[in-house]
Amino acid sequence: MTYTVVGGGFSGVETVGEINEFIRECTKQYYHNIDTKDIKVILVSAGNRILPEMEEQLGGFALEELRKKGVQIILSGRVNDVTSGSNSNVKINNMDKSPLGSALSIVIPIMMIKQPQPQF
Repeated sequence: MTYTVVGGGFSGVETVGEINEFIRECTKQYYHNIDTKDIKVILVSAGNRILPEMEEQLGGFALEELRKKGVQIILSGRVNDVTSGSNSNVKINNMDKSPLGSALSIVIPIMMIKQPQPQF
């Protein structure tokens, strides 16, 4: 099982952290036939760090905490395409190979769309 969250801002980081904790705890508690090594939780951020709205030190702390908890983080990775079906795939601009590699993949896009600024 692979869960990919696209977006390294507040919402994306919060979502990936909650999904990671929920999936891993539920698997341990209720689904003993699923090996937690088969669970991948991935955060893809287009920027070179996560939480760009915050000081770099706090973003770095959050990045390390997520990694300690088993989240794979891809920085400077823009998602170019997402395909579904039996061969699910996420194409990322700076990677030759998709990070998914699982028959069951869920992609959660959480990206901020910049609103056009009014012209006066």
